[in-house]
Amino acid sequence: MIVPMKKTAVICLQSDKQSALEVLRGLGVMHVETTEFNESSELHELQNKISDVTKAHILLQAVKGGNAVLKKNVDSAKGAEVSEKVLVISELIQDLNKELESLYKKEERLKYWGDFDFEMINNLKARGCFVYLCVSNHEFFAELQLKHTCKVINETSYDVYFAVISDKEINKEELPLASIPDGINLSKVREKIREIQSQLRDKERELINLKSDISALEEYLDELKEEAEFYTHRDGMVESGVLSCVSGYCPVPELEKLREASKKNGWGLQVSDPAESDMPPTLIKIPKIIACSKALFDFIGISPGYREWDTSGMFLIFFTIFFSIIFGDAGYGIIFLTAGIIAKVKLGKTAGQKTNYYINLFLLLSAGTVIWGSLSGSFFAIPSEKLPSWMRGIDWLTNPELKDKHVQLLCFLIAAVHLSMARLWKASLILNSRRCLGEIGWGLILWGNFFVAKKLIIYPESEWPMTIIAVLYGLGLLFVMVFGTNWFKMEEAFGFFFGLSGTFVDLLSYIRLFAVGLSSYYIAKSFNDMGLMVFNISDNKVLMPLLVFGMIFVMAFGHILNILLGFLGVMVHGIRLNTLEFSNHMGLQWGGHLYKPFAKRKDDSASERDSK
Repeated sequence: MIVPMKKTAVICLQSDKQSALEVLRGLGVMHVETTEFNESSELHELQNKISDVTKAHILLQAVKGGNAVLKKNVDSAKGAEVSEKVLVISELIQDLNKELESLYKKEERLKYWGDFDFEMINNLKARGCFVYLCVSNHEFFAELQLKHTCKVINETSYDVYFAVISDKEINKEELPLASIPDGINLSKVREKIREIQSQLRDKERELINLKSDISALEEYLDELKEEAEFYTHRDGMVESGVLSCVSGYCPVPELEKLREASKKNGWGLQVSDPAESDMPPTLIKIPKIIACSKALFDFIGISPGYREWDTSGMFLIFFTIFFSIIFGDAGYGIIFLTAGIIAKVKLGKTAGQKTNYYINLFLLLSAGTVIWGSLSGSFFAIPSEKLPSWMRGIDWLTNPELKDKHVQLLCFLIAAVHLSMARLWKASLILNSRRCLGEIGWGLILWGNFFVAKKLIIYPESEWPMTIIAVLYGLGLLFVMVFGTNWFKMEEAFGFFFGLSGTFVDLLSYIRLFAVGLSSYYIAKSFNDMGLMVFNISDNKVLMPLLVFGMIFVMAFGHILNILLGFLGVMVHGIRLNTLEFSNHMGLQWGGHLYKPFAKRKDDSASERDSK
């Protein structure tokens, strides 16, 4: 259920606005919406701190090695210290890496010359012996060797590194002088490289040690964000004369708390219904029995608009069906179920509410997969004749000649039920409107589409059920044309014709459940067959352990890959059928923003509290 909201405005003296916000934050019921954005020096400083601490947090998360230990009741002051240390160390690492890069370039330029002393070359020059270090291709070197005394130091397939020795000074423009760093030799460069590499390792170890305090850093970051939120609302309060005003929305069940606080603190309180142009936040109160659906909405990151409808229960039921058919294997379901139970037992009461929602959702989806896989006789794609009789499923879903047609029929049936329920639900919300019959008409058309798809795609050899189709299409078209379409509006007139084809396409879209589930089965079966091929390569008993290992490896790899592809399929297809096809027929745009009360931080947010 979407909780109704009231638009509220709290008015206080400018001198009391800080204390008023403190009380409002302690109350934790008002979703504040800032209309004016003024940045004070305190807020500017906080934003800079948040930027620095966020950077430190990202750097610490990226550190390889070490453990990010989750701690409760951590000291945020330690988080500030950790942040400062991480940033200082990170800057030092950057400087060391820049210096190391420069040394690598010097090493690259010196390595062909070996280890020599520049001072020796200068001493020889003072005594009348001139030494010039040069590099050129082989052809030019051959020409130069005819004119001067040359000593080859090193050479590659392309270049020759050599020294030109003369008792007279040579014009440097005549020589291909090498670009060599002055004042440092190869051994000193490499010694410096080793020194910096050692310093880098020390700094990286310091970061690894700091990673154990990441919880303190996160606590400090949360405190800074909470403080920044406070100053954002304070600086954004509307001011007029000696008065200040903060506005937002309050859930109707919490309104009395706000009224009592206003009386107690001497505030002015304005309460009104949201206007049509307003965009109130959405607070969904979910019954305990389907509370795990919140994890699904959080994961997808969607929320219905305030004036839309809460479809949590419907979304959860059909998503479970989609998940089960896409994976379609009881063996996978048993693995998922076992993992979920272990997580539930291991975490126990230490798990937060959000974590419990995710675990419960995973358990539900796993149970659905076990049920569907058991009904269809699918256990790791093992042929049904090799399974015990009690694991072979029901004949309607396992009959080799008819099972594919039956699953396709089931997909179209699910589509007709799912989409027509969206239309009927929408109709129930507008009972006093003539458009109610229009929505019922669309529902009838959807069932007409079901019988047409059944005839054209699944059972083309059967007779046309003309009477049923004529009644469904006839009544459906009549209701939609008379009650569901305003023919004086061009967009609705065109929408009617596009809607007719759209309903059929939407129904056909559910065949993807059959296609993805079937592909999952054949991928698993193919890897099973490849594993058996590896096992049957040889009858040599000496090789048997190796062949058994190879078979298990191939099968395990295939099933793991198949499971990953299954999750991808759920993301693409299972979610789409709810958020696109169903939502289009329901009229949901998922354009809402969540109710986030201005409140002190807690382990569970206020919005979660309302779903208990």
